[in-house]
Amino acid sequence: MAARRLVLAAVAYALGTAAQTTPELTLPSPADIEKMICELASQKQVEDKAVDEICQVITEKFPNIKFNPDCKTDVEAVWDAAVAKCPQAQFTVVV
Repeated sequence: MAARRLVLAAVAYALGTAAQTTPELTLPSPADIEKMICELASQKQVEDKAVDEICQVITEKFPNIKFNPDCKTDVEAVWDAAVAKCPQAQFTVVV
């Protein structure tokens, strides 16, 4: 259970960090933030990079945490669950 919470926090951090790389002229609304995060999270390249980085940090900082079957599979499952909560009509998946 602790590993899942850690993965959720790491995914949220990664999505927030990715969203910060897009400059905005005005403060975005919550709906704009949701749209931006969903667009970024839906991009396979962003997911792959974030999953790799999240697993690297988790295994470095918490070497005793055991995943079933492995970190990448667990992080991808959490990532997919987060993307599934995105409004589907608001973004296009880029592969």
